[in-house]
Amino acid sequence: MTLNLKSIGQMKKLRYLDSEKELMLDEVGGELSKTVVLLRLCGKMSSICDLVDGGRECLAVLDLKAPLTCLPTTFSELQNLEFMNFEACLFEGLPETFGKLPRLRRLTFRSCKRLRSLPESFVRLSELRSLELHHCYNFKALPDSFGQLPCLETLIMVSLFNLQRLPEGFGNLSQLKRLVISDAHNITELPKSFGRLAELRNLHLDDMSDLQALPDTFGQLSQLSHLSIAGCNMKQELPHSFGQLPNLTSLDLSRCRSLKVYRSSMAAIQRLRSLTHLQVEAGWPGTFSFHSKVSHRENLSESELRELASFFRLNQEDHLKDDKVLELLPASASIVKSHEIENEASNAIQNLELLMVDNVVGETAGVFEISRVDVNTLETMSIDLEQFS
Repeated sequence: MTLNLKSIGQMKKLRYLDSEKELMLDEVGGELSKTVVLLRLCGKMSSICDLVDGGRECLAVLDLKAPLTCLPTTFSELQNLEFMNFEACLFEGLPETFGKLPRLRRLTFRSCKRLRSLPESFVRLSELRSLELHHCYNFKALPDSFGQLPCLETLIMVSLFNLQRLPEGFGNLSQLKRLVISDAHNITELPKSFGRLAELRNLHLDDMSDLQALPDTFGQLSQLSHLSIAGCNMKQELPHSFGQLPNLTSLDLSRCRSLKVYRSSMAAIQRLRSLTHLQVEAGWPGTFSFHSKVSHRENLSESELRELASFFRLNQEDHLKDDKVLELLPASASIVKSHEIENEASNAIQNLELLMVDNVVGETAGVFEISRVDVNTLETMSIDLEQFS
């Protein structure tokens, strides 16, 4: 049987429809089986009224890539929806009835370039665990009640160029564990309530060029373990409370355009007793990486020590020795050199970070893990330490 709109409509027991072929859903929507559980389609349609009004109470997964101009108010009748993805849609907002989806757990918007906001009823999505917005260039604001979402664990917002601020009650997201905000150039500050994100573990505030400072309450993020503020241009020092983060193990300051600010913030960084990885971008002043509890390290050259000394604001009269530099680091951190090696597969692998697999050299046979971070990929390989001798 040839797969076409008519034949699809005749599949009365159809439960899963996943098609990369564009279908004219305006024609097929009303004919789909009411037993469909998963629907992933790419189509040329401006409305899904027929799809929604067809009594599809079984639908749990809806993934649509289509130029939809609106969602019907009857959308809330899809009471069993758990996962929903919209891509390249043209609607500017969602109906207030959108908050009546009691089982929705994951919601993603990609390249919905006209989407401007979410309705106030959004907070009624009591089971929502994950929300992602990617390249929604006209998106301006989260609803003021957004912080009342009781179960939200992951929030990712990438390239929301018109996002102006986070709501003041943002810190009330009691279950939020992962927050990514990238390329949100119009946000100048974080709300004072930000420090109340008691479960936050992974935070990325990358390429936020207008972010002026971190709030004074930042040190209250007691569970935070990984922080990236790469590509930022903050005008103020890190707050004093920053050094009180008890579980911060990884800090990424790469591509920072205000290293002068961070030099003056070293007092706060020095108090991070759990810090094991501090990264600053290669090519900027003070380029280096730290990793924890390395029992063996190669001697640093005088120029490398001067580079570190400059970053840590050591006096020029100080003797530039490894132990002097280490005094300024948390007790858990040590210095590991970066190397450049030739490789047949790639002309030069630069700015490698060396991380000891174990704490005791004799027990690891001199094996290091080499990581190279690239824009599109993360490559990891193991090599013998003798190659660097």
